Amino acid sequence: MGIFSKQKSLWGLKSYISPDDLLVSRGAVGTGGEGRPRVVMPGSHDTVAVFEDFLGDLVPDEWIAGSSDTGQTATGVLATSAVSATNGIYRMTSSATSTQTPAGGAQSINTPPNWKANQGRLRMSARVKTAVLAGNSVFVGFTDTGGTEIAAYDTGGGIQTPAGDYAGFIWSGEAGATEQAYRAVAGKAGTDQSATTGVTPVANVYDVLEVELPGTDGGVANFYINGKPVARFSSAAVTPTVALAAGVWRANTEGAADAVDVDYINISAARDTGL
Repeated sequence: MGIFSKQKSLWGLKSYISPDDLLVSRGAVGTGGEGRPRVVMPGSHDTVAVFEDFLGDLVPDEWIAGSSDTGQTATGVLATSAVSATNGIYRMTSSATSTQTPAGGAQSINTPPNWKANQGRLRMSARVKTAVLAGNSVFVGFTDTGGTEIAAYDTGGGIQTPAGDYAGFIWSGEAGATEQAYRAVAGKAGTDQSATTGVTPVANVYDVLEVELPGTDGGVANFYINGKPVARFSSAAVTPTVALAAGVWRANTEGAADAVDVDYINISAARDTGL
């Protein structure tokens, strides 16, 4: 008998304990649960997953990390790096001398556009905190823009959406902005929708933001904060065939030096069948 033969069933052949005390799941292994943030672990035949905890002082090559203000990065006042801190974090640091707009002074940590909603079971989560709320614009989720361009933001005067297809959370500490609480946003080929969540970030307190596109048609989008559902779009969330990057984007818009920290990022989806 192989080590993955069934000894004790938890749910038929979907989940069981092997004779060698291995927990076997036909889909993937996850942590969390009801009312808790979910993490899908890498290493599955049916599910592709990434879990990055940013341990050490280097960012792995599979991540795209940087800032749109390249001149400021060179002088060290607008920086992105892994930090040897408790848990390991990725820190995006800005200053009063960096460009003060989302278009010109954005920073990011994200994957390449490796994901599409038509994979099915597409989701991502990130554990994020902001040192100073004032003057920060943040987007967490999926976007077709890639690089350092923020998919959606509000620095006062309404939501701006450079991306054509995206799904995620935005919030802004900009004076006059309407998004000082987390807002769920999505766009399909330039058609946008948004919803309030009723949850406001607190300075230097981590929140886990999770975006889920469960169907292969890209229609439904579910949004969770700290494991609890906060918003849902029932149709037309994103174009299912558009390639999406996943990650965290931010920009400093009010001059003071501050930072946004990312403790971990987790992305998962059904594995491509090859058809």
